[in-house]
Amino acid sequence: MTGHIELLPDLRNMSHPIVVTTASGMTLNAQKRGKARLPLVYGGACTLENVLYVPGLQRNLVSLSKVGAAGLTANFGQDRCVITSGDSQLVAARSDNGLYIVTSPASSTWVEANTALRERDLGLWHARLCHLNARDLKKALRSSGVGPVSSELAPCDACTAGKVANVSFPAKKARSLKSGQVLIAIDYVGPMETASQDGYTGMMTIMIEPFH
Repeated sequence: MTGHIELLPDLRNMSHPIVVTTASGMTLNAQKRGKARLPLVYGGACTLENVLYVPGLQRNLVSLSKVGAAGLTANFGQDRCVITSGDSQLVAARSDNGLYIVTSPASSTWVEANTALRERDLGLWHARLCHLNARDLKKALRSSGVGPVSSELAPCDACTAGKVANVSFPAKKARSLKSGQVLIAIDYVGPMETASQDGYTGMMTIMIEPFH
């Protein structure tokens, strides 16, 4: 049961409301139920059926019978409970009042990092590791325990752009001017933000060099 309506996307009305009594003696009414996803480590999740929506409930409570009905296994230790589904796990620490408290991995940075390790796209790891070459990249992933990745590295646009050389324009042969011709160079600057006293916002320089 939960008091957070955003966790139950497909709420349904119940024909008969259920009264829930909290540990402090407060009575709360549950009139709707729905499905909730229980996130597990490494990106896994299970779906719990018939989860009660109890407005005003501060904690999310999970029944072990519901966990078993969802196909999960619960193993109890001295101070914790480990819920297992295939390769995914969820660890609940035991509190002083006998309850097992779960920290949702959806908001845990270390679980998000573990989920990222499941990526098998070599191109993604190539970008994550500063565009390392394919041979050293595969070696690094194997030594880090990431597991098998895609065998081929697709062409990387960033690497291709980084290898483009900025080559100077080829030198041109000297212009051959004939006697009587002139060489004219024109430079223009403008428009300028501040106008001159005559109202002009541009300036032009013309250089004429006669050829003898």
